[in-house]
Amino acid sequence: MARQHRLALLFPNIFTQVGLPVAPGFRGWRAQPALLTDKRPCEKNHNPCRNTKLVVYLITLLVLVMLSVKEPVQAQTPDPVARAQVIKLLKSIEDNQYASFIEDGSDYFKSRISEQHFANVSQRLGQQLKNGFDLIYLTQFKQAGLVGTLWKIEYRDGSDDALAKIFNEDGKIAGFWFQ
Repeated sequence: MARQHRLALLFPNIFTQVGLPVAPGFRGWRAQPALLTDKRPCEKNHNPCRNTKLVVYLITLLVLVMLSVKEPVQAQTPDPVARAQVIKLLKSIEDNQYASFIEDGSDYFKSRISEQHFANVSQRLGQQLKNGFDLIYLTQFKQAGLVGTLWKIEYRDGSDDALAKIFNEDGKIAGFWFQ
């Protein structure tokens, strides 16, 4: 019989249509939500919406507290020497000046970049650089015992962005890569 009352609460219209008794105290569908959410619907100073607002307020407060407790991310500042070196290398490519490009490089850097290779790169990228670019610092990292910085190059002509990595060793350029 108890099962029949539970089913009658879920499907009262079906029960009344086939002539089965519904649960005692059932007052129709409009009274159903009050029955399920509140045991005291007739109490004078009871406001079910107030409880909902309080729960939403407490959850919002909890989320704000959790967000404020998290340590803020420290913005990294670029090494001014590395920035100056990247700009000098890009200007050298733009103006096709090989001597200026390898001037601040280590012996290893100078030995790895031939004048012909530099001319090919300068021919390919020089015009984009002449149209203007913005250099955006991304991060600093260590790789193979060297300190490197990663830069984003946004070309003002709207073409695809590029990434540049530069490695320094004792104040000299040890490596420079475009991607």
